[in-house]
Amino acid sequence: MFEKQQNVQRDDLKMLAAYQAYAKIPSSCVVGLGTGSTVKFFIEALGVRFTKDPDFHIKVFVTSKDSYKKAKKYNLPVLPLENLQKVDITADGADWINLKTGDCLKGAGGAAYLEKLVSRKTDYQIIVVDDSKLCDSFIGKKVAIEVEPEKLQEVLATPGFEFFDRNQISDSNNAVVDVVITTDNLKQVHEELMKISGVIETGIFVNLVDEAIVAYSSLIISSFKFNKDINECT
Repeated sequence: MFEKQQNVQRDDLKMLAAYQAYAKIPSSCVVGLGTGSTVKFFIEALGVRFTKDPDFHIKVFVTSKDSYKKAKKYNLPVLPLENLQKVDITADGADWINLKTGDCLKGAGGAAYLEKLVSRKTDYQIIVVDDSKLCDSFIGKKVAIEVEPEKLQEVLATPGFEFFDRNQISDSNNAVVDVVITTDNLKQVHEELMKISGVIETGIFVNLVDEAIVAYSSLIISSFKFNKDINECT
């Protein structure tokens, strides 16, 4: 039924996946808004419905200044992160995701700390991607971490890791650094990085994802569900 579509644009696939995630949002709940080029379509869909449907009662937490601007464009009620206690459902993108485990790398957009903060308080986390973000192994890929600016040089000089300074400041006013992944034991990598003085958070997500929605170049949209356990990255 579906043939390979040669002229399909990545934004088309991102939009299809995002709208699939939007369809899962109940009429009354607290929604976490992730960050990135795929999530913008999710926010747009929420916003359009919010402005037209008086029975659509949602409140949102945002994970970046960019998501905040997009939410306010549609007058979505943004809750302060200081009041973050529980989020019903969050939709976010990923830089890479393994569909066998649900583990993923995030934070390339410079919002790893806030994305992880909201994710840990979320009952149901959805990752929304197109098929260019899929991988069977994380080895050799980079993940973003957030670092205290005054300890940046100390972190970059830490032996045992290959770091790259992105010369970028996150929305949480931290330095953003990329680190090369050398093993598929992401939980171990996260724990080792968090032991380094100055590292605030990593974009490694282990056992935090409940579902992934993937848009393929063939225009097939598939959903993958995962069983979270207690061995998440903390």
